[in-house]
Parts: sequence; structure tokens; C-alpha cells
Amino acid sequence: MAKKRVFISFDIADRDVKQNLVTQAGDPACPFTFSDNSIQQALSERWVAEARRLIGESDFVIVLCGDQTHQAKGVETELQIAKELGKPYALIKATRQYTATRPKSASPSEPMYPATWPTVAALLRGERPQIA
Repeated sequence: MAKKRVFISFDIADRDVKQNLVTQAGDPACPFTFSDNSIQQALSERWVAEARRLIGESDFVIVLCGDQTHQAKGVETELQIAKELGKPYALIKATRQYTATRPKSASPSEPMYPATWPTVAALLRGERPQIA
């Protein structure tokens, strides 16, 4: 699979899940690869412009959905930007212990996919895998 530039939108409470995904992508056994275009720190008044730039430069947006994502203004804004720019994106469950919640800018009918190698690889290829 060709390397994709991926923007990962995540609530700070889910940063360990985000880092695990980035780490997995570097494993030679992993069936997907990507360059992480995520914002690594808060950027005050320039944050929205920087998010728009990085999402614009990305091929795909992964939206990690944890138990507090419905309250995460940053994730909500990043998903709105991805939609405005017409970027392909997917909602990925970032929790197994709690109920994953969608950002307010996501439709309740949008599928939420498990964070597995085969699923993420299929999404990056443009496929929409079945949800068990």
C-alpha cells in the first residue's frame, strides 16, 4: 500500500491510543503505513488555521472516538474542517472499556470502526469494511 499522509484527530484523553496507532504503523508486520500529520500541541489563536493546513495536506483523517469525544471541541472542529475540505475520514473506536462517543460534528448514522490493523488498512485503501 502506498504511504498515506494521515491526520489523526483525538481528544487528549485518547493520546495513548493515538500514539499506539502511530507506533503500529512503523512495525514492518503492520499492513498499513502513514505519515502522522496530527497537531502535537495546542496552538492558541493559530490553531484552527494550522489544523486546516495539516488536514488539507493529508490524504485521510482518522477520528479517534473515546468516551469523552462528544465534549472535545478540537475534535469537533477538525472533523468539520475535514468535511469542508472533502477529505475522506473514518471514526475509529479509541476505547474498549467505555462507550465510544462521536464528536458533535459527526452524524449518528456514521459507522464507528474498531481500531484493528485490517480495518485501518482497508479504510486507508478506500474500502468500508463490515462492522461485526
